[in-house]
Amino acid sequence: MFPKKTKIIVCDDSKLSRKVITNTLIEEGYTAIQQAEDAMKVIDYFQRKEERYDLLLLDFNMPGMNGVELIQNIRASKNYRSLRVIMISAESEKSVILSALKSGVNDFLLKPVTKEDLLKKMESVWNKTPMDLQSDIIDRSMGTS
Repeated sequence: MFPKKTKIIVCDDSKLSRKVITNTLIEEGYTAIQQAEDAMKVIDYFQRKEERYDLLLLDFNMPGMNGVELIQNIRASKNYRSLRVIMISAESEKSVILSALKSGVNDFLLKPVTKEDLLKKMESVWNKTPMDLQSDIIDRSMGTS
């Protein structure tokens, strides 16, 4: 499981969703949590040179830039190619999920999110090495996974 000092960003345009996910993380002992209401706020966090984030939990549907566009933007930066990303969304269409995975999301979780499901997904992406994560993303982008 992620160390309790893991730097996490929770990005969702729904204040309630951000609060529920953040409170779940706090209950589990995580303390380095930032919240973002849109993709631009996440980009702002990533542009701060003094900060380095380990996990991004984000929604698919957001105003302005959606979650897939944000991930494509992030993955273009070599500094965040190994960032662990879990998309949390109400979108259950297979095409949306595949689009998210091909863009560089490491895993996908459907809303409503339970504590158990969130922790299980976090453990799953944590147990993969950065090389495994990059390999998964390359395989998905080439359609081999």
